[in-house]
Amino acid sequence: MKEIWKKKKIFVITIALMVGIIGTAATFAIITATAGTVTNTFQAAKVATEIEEEFEGGIRAGSTVKKNPSVKNTGISDVFVRARITVSPEQTEVMLLNGTWNGTAFSEKGKAVDGIATERTLYDPDSNGIGWYQGTDGWFYYNSPVAPGQNTDNLFDAVKIGNVTKNFDITVYQEAVFAGSYEAKDQVELPVLKGFFAEVTK
Repeated sequence: MKEIWKKKKIFVITIALMVGIIGTAATFAIITATAGTVTNTFQAAKVATEIEEEFEGGIRAGSTVKKNPSVKNTGISDVFVRARITVSPEQTEVMLLNGTWNGTAFSEKGKAVDGIATERTLYDPDSNGIGWYQGTDGWFYYNSPVAPGQNTDNLFDAVKIGNVTKNFDITVYQEAVFAGSYEAKDQVELPVLKGFFAEVTK
């Protein structure tokens, strides 16, 4: 009787061990099947922009020439853009125009840029709520992030020249910053735009 009980006991222990081993193996298989490595690739924001424009016409007193600078985003992230215009020599009289170029002359019904782009008024050529503010700091701010591969609206479309001196030049400088959580088509107020540029120029 003791021998039968002993055999039963050994059999039960053997079964328990087998179940334990099978259970362990199954658990191990589940763990190895689900515990693979996950690699998340994060790409750093890349800010790269350039000025694009067409230029037509001759530089002479009283002439109007086509010059329509816009800023293109050549990077991989949405960016905010600002631009500054300088005229050299400073005493040269110029008027920046917006309007329609007909191939030979520029319609002067377009208002001067500095008459419509202000701290409070948006120069919005397409009437879609997106365009340029003119800051009192001398910069024009584009009020919407520019997506990769896209351009801002033209800052202006032509230049009407008054008195011309030698070595006349009109230059557009531009700067861009990563737009953070803002996306293309968002419309952003001027103080927010200034804040973004202030952060990177500290």
